[in-house]
Amino acid sequence: MKVIWISRHKPGLEESNLLSELLDGADIVPITGTVPNTWALRSLFDEYQPDAIVATLPLDMQEVLMGQIQHRNMRPLIRPLYRHRRIGGDPTSEPEWQFQGFEEILEVSIRSRPLKRTIKNNKDVSNGNEEDK
Repeated sequence: MKVIWISRHKPGLEESNLLSELLDGADIVPITGTVPNTWALRSLFDEYQPDAIVATLPLDMQEVLMGQIQHRNMRPLIRPLYRHRRIGGDPTSEPEWQFQGFEEILEVSIRSRPLKRTIKNNKDVSNGNEEDK
């Protein structure tokens, strides 16, 4: 199974071994560095023609990736899980990332609204004009 791994870091031996075990064999192709935009994500599908994708990306990019994965009838997006901690509890020590396994992302949904500045009388002043909320 051809798997592309989209992350700033290449998978370690522990990640590679577990992923291969979970997917009954995996030829992992690391895509390291920063993915500049969502168009670059789409081109990865055509260039590598993967069977599965492992990615650590911002939510908006995960949403686009999920759309492409569903459009191409692929297995769900796979995301590595890490626990971040400080060695010995010292806040000045180097952080350590401990690999915890993988999860499949089944759905990504983002709801948003404009952030507006309000004043104490509950008036919207974000566009320079006061309006009741």
